[in-house]
Amino acid sequence: MFGKRTSLLIAAVVIAGIITSFGIGSNLVEPETRMTEDNFKILARNAALAGQNRMEQVLFDEVISTGGTFTLTTIRGNYDNIEYTASIADVDPPSATEVRVISTGTATTGRGKDVDFNVQSEYEIVFDGAPGGGEVPEALQEAVTSQCDINLGGSLRIDSPDGSNASVRTNGALSAAGDGWTVHGYGYMSDDMVSLPHNDRRYLETNLNPYDALGAGVLVEVDPLADEVFDAVMQVRADYYDNADICVGCEEDDYDGVTVVASLGAIDFDALNPSRQNPLVVIINGDMHVSGGTFPAYTIFLVTGDVHITGGYYASDGDPEDEFLSTLAFYIDGDVHLNGNAEIWGQFFTVGDFDLGNGTPVINGNITALCEDGDGNLLTGASTEMRGNFTINYYGANPFLSGGETQVTLERRTHSEW
Repeated sequence: MFGKRTSLLIAAVVIAGIITSFGIGSNLVEPETRMTEDNFKILARNAALAGQNRMEQVLFDEVISTGGTFTLTTIRGNYDNIEYTASIADVDPPSATEVRVISTGTATTGRGKDVDFNVQSEYEIVFDGAPGGGEVPEALQEAVTSQCDINLGGSLRIDSPDGSNASVRTNGALSAAGDGWTVHGYGYMSDDMVSLPHNDRRYLETNLNPYDALGAGVLVEVDPLADEVFDAVMQVRADYYDNADICVGCEEDDYDGVTVVASLGAIDFDALNPSRQNPLVVIINGDMHVSGGTFPAYTIFLVTGDVHITGGYYASDGDPEDEFLSTLAFYIDGDVHLNGNAEIWGQFFTVGDFDLGNGTPVINGNITALCEDGDGNLLTGASTEMRGNFTINYYGANPFLSGGETQVTLERRTHSEW
C-alpha cells in the first residue's frame, strides 16, 4: 500500500520535474533568441550604414562632377557578408537641390528569418559664391553698361524689383534731356556729364546706398572699364560656344557635338529641362527674330548676327534662389533691335549696340553694349540711347549664365534610423 503510494508520488514528482524542466528550458531559450535577433539587427545596421556611406560617395562624386545634378539610382552590396540595398531618391516633393539616400541592411538568422535595418538621410546641394553661384564678370554688374555714350531721356525709368541700385555706367559721356526720366541708381561716367536738367540730381537717386564713401553724390566720374573687363565676357561667350547643345541654321560640321535644327521653332523646348547647374546653350547661326513665346529658364542664346524683337516673350519659372536674377542670357555678335510694346526677359551682352526703337517696351534684366564693329573697333559716333517711354527692371546677371566659378558642396540635413 505504502509502496504503491510512493511509486505514484515519485511518478508525480518526475512528471512535475519534466514540466518544470521544460519551463526552465523555455525561459532560458527565449532570452537567447532575443539576444540573437538583436545581434543580427546590429549586423544589419552596420551593413545599412556601409551602403549609405557608399551611396553618399556616389552622390557626392556625381554632384561635384556635374556641377550640382544627380541621378536616381540603386546599388547593392554586402558588408561582412550581410547584404544591403542603397538608393538615391527624390525628397517629397521633389527638388533640384535636395535629395534622399535610403539604405537597408538585411541579416538572416540561422532559422532563416530576415532581420532588416533602415537608415535614411536627406541632403542639400549647396552652391557657394555670389547669389546662385560664382562671381559675375564686372561688365555685367550694372543695369546698363556701355563702352559708348549713354543718353537718358523721355519717360525712361530704370529701377529694380528688390530695391537695390539699378545703375548705369559708360566709358564715355552720360547725357540727359528733359525731366521725365528716373534712374534709381548711380550714374558712372568716364567723361563729364553733358547735361542734367536744372542741375537737379533728384532724377538720379538711390534706394539703397552700399557705397558710403561716395556720400550723397550719385553722379560719379570713374576710370573707363579696361578692355580686359569686356574680354572676360567675350571669353565666357567663347566657352559657351564650345559647349553648345543645339544650333539653329548650322551645317552638320559647323560645331562639334551639337544638334542641328532648321529654325528656332523646331526646338521642342517643352521636352528640355535645363537647370542652373546645366543650362541649355543654343547657337543661332545668323539673325534671331523673336515675336513671342516662352523659353525655359536657364537657356543661353549665342547669336552670330543681330537680334530683332517685335513681340514679348517670357522665361519659365526658375529656382526661388534666382527671384531677382535673370534666367535667360543672350550673347550677341551684332546689334539688338527692340520695337513695339514688348515685355522681354534676360541679360543681354551685345558686341554692337542696343537700339530701343519706338513703343513702350519693358526689359526685365540688364544690358551690356560694347559698341564695336566686327573688327573690334569702337563704332564711330555710336551711343546707347536710353530715351523713350520704356522701363528697365534691373534683374542681376546670373552667375550660372555668366561663366561664374561655382563651388558645390553636399550637406546632410536630416538622419533617421529604424
